[in-house]
Amino acid sequence: MKFIILVITGLILFSCQKEQPLAPYNENYEFPMTIGSQWKYNVTDTTYYTNFDDSIVVNNGILEIIVIKSTSLDNGKKAFLWQYKFKNSILDTLYISSSNDTVFFYNDKNVLSTNKIFIFPLQVNNEWQFDPCNEYRVVRQDTLNLSFGTIKGIYNVEHKFICEGEAGLVDNYYIKSSIGIVKYEFHYMNIHYGMMQNKNWILKSYSIGE
Repeated sequence: MKFIILVITGLILFSCQKEQPLAPYNENYEFPMTIGSQWKYNVTDTTYYTNFDDSIVVNNGILEIIVIKSTSLDNGKKAFLWQYKFKNSILDTLYISSSNDTVFFYNDKNVLSTNKIFIFPLQVNNEWQFDPCNEYRVVRQDTLNLSFGTIKGIYNVEHKFICEGEAGLVDNYYIKSSIGIVKYEFHYMNIHYGMMQNKNWILKSYSIGE
């Protein structure tokens, strides 16, 4: 299994570095994570409760993901710290690490909580499962028309969380080599609380650090 690299986010934008709609394409890696890389997404987040009238809450804005710095996980492996900002407030941080052909997103440096996992190279019908609750499958190869142009050769990776009883989660990552995640769809339903939540990210612009 050969080593390839990773997807989405970063801060430390050099003043001389200019944000571009399309960065130079590099076939030598699958998932960029260099320091200073940045992705901006148009985001729509909708939550509603089926048991209540007029309960729909829609939140729109720009999500910015920045690769801030390199660091070490508690197990000694190298990782990159990604910062997520929404409406100019820090929403979240994740630690991204890679091992052979696998990219790991961790919620903490202690690596006890895995946020998501991708295995490269992506190929249609590839499947993987690192625990009983999380299933991944490469559904198809796609083409997307974004605000800055048409992107071909995008892989749709579907993730399902299947261990929540009356609740269910399905999200879809649309990944392009050397760019990262160009689109993200999140669907969550909780029958017990009559709650549904949908999120949609569309890549607006990006720049890849040197």
